[in-house]
Amino acid sequence: MSRAPLWVWIAFAGLCAWHLALRRHGMNLPLIIDEGEYSYEARQWSAGGLPYRDAASPKPPMIFLAYRLAYAFSDTPEAPRAWFAALSLLIMGLLVIASPAAWSWPARLAPGAAFATLSAYPAGSLGFAANTELLVAVFMTAAVFAILRSWSATKPVAWNFLAGAACGAALMSKPTCLWSAVAFGSLAVWGAANRRLERFFWFTLGSALAPCAFAVYFAAHGSFGVFWDDVFRRNMDYARAAASGGGLSSQASWLAHILLPLLIKGSWPFCALAAAGLPGISVDRKHRFETLVVVWLGTALAGLMAGFLFFPHYFLQALPPFCLACGMGVERLTKSRRSLGLGLVFAASLYPGLVFAGIYFRDPPEAVAKELMFPNPLYESYPIADYIRTHSEPSDAMYVFGSEPQLYVYAGRRAATEHITILPLTMYPRPREGDEELAKIEASAPKFVVYSTQSGSTLVSSRLGERFRDGIRALLLKRYRFIGFSTVSSGFDQKPSLVPAAGPPDWADESSLLLFELRETRN
Repeated sequence: MSRAPLWVWIAFAGLCAWHLALRRHGMNLPLIIDEGEYSYEARQWSAGGLPYRDAASPKPPMIFLAYRLAYAFSDTPEAPRAWFAALSLLIMGLLVIASPAAWSWPARLAPGAAFATLSAYPAGSLGFAANTELLVAVFMTAAVFAILRSWSATKPVAWNFLAGAACGAALMSKPTCLWSAVAFGSLAVWGAANRRLERFFWFTLGSALAPCAFAVYFAAHGSFGVFWDDVFRRNMDYARAAASGGGLSSQASWLAHILLPLLIKGSWPFCALAAAGLPGISVDRKHRFETLVVVWLGTALAGLMAGFLFFPHYFLQALPPFCLACGMGVERLTKSRRSLGLGLVFAASLYPGLVFAGIYFRDPPEAVAKELMFPNPLYESYPIADYIRTHSEPSDAMYVFGSEPQLYVYAGRRAATEHITILPLTMYPRPREGDEELAKIEASAPKFVVYSTQSGSTLVSSRLGERFRDGIRALLLKRYRFIGFSTVSSGFDQKPSLVPAAGPPDWADESSLLLFELRETRN
């Protein structure tokens, strides 16, 4: 991009500004579930704790490291979002310079424009959360850039090693990119004209760098076993549980009737460009770039379907190759007609901003939170966390029966056990785990317990999960005082508050966070 004309630099700067403007709507929204989990893990790690040992999670450790780096610059809970916005700009730049030099400049700008717009798309948490999928996107885009350079380099060792290292880092961000990483290793060798065995060796060596580094780190701290169990075995348990019990049909219906129409509503211009770019591609060494894009897109789509759960932010994993396909479309439709290509790129980029102008620019944050994340509690977490923080000491522990780990972050209190979300104990539990967890809670006697009545938060979907839930209820009635509740409603006119209890807890409410305080302290 160093030899690009001035107008290209101006256009790219405008796309960067447009991306930041679109992301602005979510920068200060309260933490979502995943961000709360990553924030708590990172803060515990910085304070001398250790992921997995002190706070269980099925997520690989790269996301915790990224959050820890973000908090080194700012301790505000939402700080990682600014860091991840910068990573989005990096992806945009990599996509532009990875595009073939033979393309027109509008076609080369198109992938960056598509990512600028679609990575900020207002569907669930896709457009604002600092999540694992964006880490996968940046590492896999870097791997593609390195592979392209290795094909033309006279000394490809370093580029193949860097491509493998980027794939290994992506795997330590989210293992669903495994298919793409394996495909990249094959393509790095297939697309080369010589020294193929040497290229394969260095790519493989690089891909082992991040996994081995983390394995050695946790082994040195005596926690390799729990690291392996959480990241690999628990992930398999989750995938099996998610795909069982009729979940396939419900997820397929959700994808077909709700999610895809929502995604296409504002992105159809880019979809049309990608549709124009993908047909007629030949898989051969003469069309190595196009082959790489198609294989990347296919393997990324296969990866996001792992477990057959379709959350909007999962699609970020497949967004970079889709954006390159958009560039292919612009090149094929416009060729040397630069003004037409530039018009298509900017029209497609502006279109989602017009369709979702309310969410992006006009609606208050509370309305945006409801539009994107209801019925997940966002602002409703604040009064609960505020009460806990003002009525406890920093050394006190708390416990959340649900999937709201952001409460630990906002309250500034440690979790009573290593389970900061209870899905492993309700959705895919192992025998005796629930009983062991109840024993830990009784022994630690957390000063406060938050109980979510939302079925989507607790996902009690097994007999062992029901037994654990009933045990929690019995413990709360026996040793705890019901303080009050914060209701998650679809409206945003009233500021969420902690409503004092006027009777016994309503376990069947399905819309509240219930707060309990310990009645006594054992000697």
